[in-house]
Amino acid sequence: TAQTAMVAQFADDRVLRTVAGLSSFSGPIGVVALPPGRCPEDPTPMRRLLVLSGVTDPGNVGTLLRTALGLGWDAAFLLAGHESPERKQQSLHSWPNCADPFGEKALRAAAGASFLLPIIRGYPPTLRHVLKRHDMTLRVADLVSGRAKIAPPYH
Repeated sequence: TAQTAMVAQFADDRVLRTVAGLSSFSGPIGVVALPPGRCPEDPTPMRRLLVLSGVTDPGNVGTLLRTALGLGWDAAFLLAGHESPERKQQSLHSWPNCADPFGEKALRAAAGASFLLPIIRGYPPTLRHVLKRHDMTLRVADLVSGRAKIAPPYH
């Protein structure tokens, strides 16, 4: 395994509060690389996949990721909306349809789950591919209608 050198930097409380985005905190602050996410082509079997679409509150995104990890789910899929010529110019990392799971509020709510639960980002065709590849049935909880339903299978 490769080893990474770590360098300690010391700063006063004012700087630490600014970097942490909090008025008070305890403990050290770290800077880490974002996890690469799970590739949709990964052959590792999946049984349960959390799919988020249009969840714009970062606290809700973090809480859902933490809950999925706690329940032993395999990964999360953050839907990027519908692909269009304009969207091709945007990076999938801009999180156009959901709050950023690595934003400060989502990270606090996730309590580490953002780094432990593999996250897939993609458009609806990629989601259909993942569901079909792993023989999963999509179940939908629709906030607008207030109903839960089983979506028709993708063929």
